[in-house]
Amino acid sequence: MRTVVRAGAVALAAGTLLLGNAVTAQAATTGKVTVKVDRLILEPGRYGHTGTIRIVIKNGTDQPVSGGNLTITEPLPASFTTFDGAGGCTLDVGPDGRETDYCGLEQTIQPGQSGTVTIGFTSPAKPQKYAQIAPNVGTVEYAGSKVRYGAVFRSTTGSLSRPRVYHQDTESKLTVTADAGVTLTKQEDGTFAGHLPITVHSDGDAPHKWLHADIITPAGVSPWPMLDPSGPCVGSSDDLPIPAGGAGEGCDLFGVRIAEGETQTYDLRVRAPEGTAAGSLGTVTTRVQLGAGPAQTDGANLVAFAVNVAG
Repeated sequence: MRTVVRAGAVALAAGTLLLGNAVTAQAATTGKVTVKVDRLILEPGRYGHTGTIRIVIKNGTDQPVSGGNLTITEPLPASFTTFDGAGGCTLDVGPDGRETDYCGLEQTIQPGQSGTVTIGFTSPAKPQKYAQIAPNVGTVEYAGSKVRYGAVFRSTTGSLSRPRVYHQDTESKLTVTADAGVTLTKQEDGTFAGHLPITVHSDGDAPHKWLHADIITPAGVSPWPMLDPSGPCVGSSDDLPIPAGGAGEGCDLFGVRIAEGETQTYDLRVRAPEGTAAGSLGTVTTRVQLGAGPAQTDGANLVAFAVNVAG
């Protein structure tokens, strides 16, 4: 499986892999390595699409082949999901948002034999009654052999014929809603707690890899409210104001994507310390954004609700 290395390690690791590939090529004294890949067919689901490609690497040399630098570029931005048979990957993101991964083979291919790598993909595009085709092609390269592969969206009727060119959104189209308020009630330990659902709906298919939620709490509300399900949380984004005495947190929901037409619900748990007086504590603001995706500026992805403490 793929392990991604980020930040400054990318360039160094990529260079190391390239060097490793060069050594392998020198050892192969006769013959060559060839690569074949099938077309990516994205199958419609209830929301969005998923698909895989199978990369076949044929070792036509007289030496075993392993490691090296398997280079894969996706045909659609932020569409890679799983890598089976390749690992230790570094990555680059091009100007058009498409990712290129540089991976090592997790197998040794003996002379005359073939090895396979399977790559998983996803797309938030809404399934249509007609087939669609990605405007760009992906590429796969290994040991000097390079091939291209296209991506086609199967229609909801099962057709791949006469595909129309797919045009992906370039802006986020999320809508975040919640009840008007939440009432905190006294718990056995003397603190106060309450929860309410946060609903996220998407009317677009802009590329992204995860969801990010910012939660701003007023003075009197315990910091670090819990969002379920959630991921690692740190300080909130700088562009959201924090009221005096309040706090902000930002949570990444890694691996969570939202397709066009899909609605997801999260449970937000809010607390106040023991001894808090009954009455209003102010408002909590929650904003959800596309992680590694385009920003949203219309405010529809932000909701505020009142927090009250029961008497």
